[in-house]
Amino acid sequence: MLAEAGRWVEALRSFDAALLADPSCSKAHESRAQVLLEIGRPFDAVKAAEEACLSNASWGASRWTLARAQLEYGEAAFALKSFEEAVPLLLDAGEDAHAQECADEANRAETILTIGSIRQAMRDVGIAPPPTLTLFSPQDEVASASLTVIAPNVAGRYDPLDLSQQVYDPR
Repeated sequence: MLAEAGRWVEALRSFDAALLADPSCSKAHESRAQVLLEIGRPFDAVKAAEEACLSNASWGASRWTLARAQLEYGEAAFALKSFEEAVPLLLDAGEDAHAQECADEANRAETILTIGSIRQAMRDVGIAPPPTLTLFSPQDEVASASLTVIAPNVAGRYDPLDLSQQVYDPR
């Protein structure tokens, strides 16, 4: 109730108290991780979500929260793996809508990894990548980000390639 009302500090204290009473309570660890994400502490959220996963390895919500925390912390590769582990757990629990949301977030993590690879490839050939990438929310009318990469063609000359894809920010 406290977290739903946006009373983050009180909610965090409540989950901490629950964990003092029962350190293996996966729901308290997972809820604590969500609150930590809300207050901008992704590293602590990763740790709390990891504890939730250790407490109940077959609970898809804890794996999904772990993935979200990892992505927020900047660990897109770990997040993608966690998202991919969460989807079948959510489906097994009959949570099809949540599984779809989780799969959508996995696509976002994969896009972030792909763009990171493209940016590194540009650096490797001496091209400065663009400084920022804009993520659009699903509410935006145009929800795409384009990135032009210069790549060698078969004749050895460099031609621009337009790598356009939709990037969604579920926040």
